[in-house]
Amino acid sequence: MLEKALILEELSSHIIKLILRLVWDETKTLSNKSTSLSFKNKIDLLFDLQDLTKDEYNYLLKIMEVRNQFAHNFNCNLWEDFKSINPKSYEYIKKKFPNEDESFSTSFRDLFNASHNKLIDIERKYLNGFDFEIEKIITNEIFQSIDKIIEETVNHWVNWCEELDIDEFETKLNEEEFKIDAIKKMLVLKFLKYRDKLYKVYHALEFDEFRENLRRKEDDIQIDEYVERLDKKYEFVYNDEWDEGTKEVLEDDYLVNENTDTNTR
Repeated sequence: MLEKALILEELSSHIIKLILRLVWDETKTLSNKSTSLSFKNKIDLLFDLQDLTKDEYNYLLKIMEVRNQFAHNFNCNLWEDFKSINPKSYEYIKKKFPNEDESFSTSFRDLFNASHNKLIDIERKYLNGFDFEIEKIITNEIFQSIDKIIEETVNHWVNWCEELDIDEFETKLNEEEFKIDAIKKMLVLKFLKYRDKLYKVYHALEFDEFRENLRRKEDDIQIDEYVERLDKKYEFVYNDEWDEGTKEVLEDDYLVNENTDTNTR
């Protein structure tokens, strides 16, 4: 029973983090510290935001009442003890969640399930906001490295142009147009690959560790060094496409686009 109450309280904390878009774990008000908001404070906020109906709010209050009696009242060890201590809440729960056996244990189980399912629904509602914050962090990291990305792409493009034989490609573009088309595709692919790589690192680590490593980096090159170390530590996360051995294949892919007339043979 105490475990069920803790599950609901932890879930309510997570929901409020999603609402506030707090993407890190350590907080003063939503962790397990003495400064944290109480369970009631959290559901009060959810009620004020109209995410909980009056009945749903009361269900959570009743769970707190049961939790508090079993956690803090030395004389409350059985359901019958709770009935004698708080008969009003006992009857309220039985009335709201009746069952054929007239079992209070079953009624309390159904009360928990209803409350848990409701909080899960609220969590889903706010998850998009959290994903948006992660995207902002990733995008910010990419644009901090924009000069390096452009420089690497241009260098690659220059080398590619030196070896280009336009006759090898089926295209209606002249050589100059073809080169311009190529660098556009190379830049887009470079940005997408860098973004994908950062997401892979994010999924491989706890978020706080990921965020802290990005925050501590001294320059744009350090993130690449960090990713290289992760490549070795989390090889199972990465695809073969990141290996140097497939670089030439990747370079050919810069020009593959079925929606244009610049396809390679």
